[in-house]
Amino acid sequence: MRSAQIMLVAALAVSFGACGSSTAPRSPLDGAWLANLPGQTLLDLRLTVSGTSVSGTGVLGSLTSTSTTTLTVSGGFVTPDVTLSIAGGAGTMTFVGTLGSSRLVGTLSGAGYTNATVTFAKH
Repeated sequence: MRSAQIMLVAALAVSFGACGSSTAPRSPLDGAWLANLPGQTLLDLRLTVSGTSVSGTGVLGSLTSTSTTTLTVSGGFVTPDVTLSIAGGAGTMTFVGTLGSSRLVGTLSGAGYTNATVTFAKH
């Protein structure tokens, strides 16, 4: 009985170890990002990194109304530099910035914004 328990524990340890080793490390840019834009507007993005390519979705919403715009995100990431093309109902915006510790800081242009300073916080 004791021998069977040891074999089971060893088999589970090998199985869990194998699962962990095949998982690629996540990029620090992966995840949910939120920014307050000028004009009482929120920009909420969900980003995924694969190599140096960034893709994702987002929502642009107003703090003063319930209307929202669905967004599609594409771009590039070479640590720490980030470039995003954010397309939605109001047109396309371009974000150019730098990734720091749980912060993404840069400028936003297009769809009514001209080099607006933007800070995203990871959430």
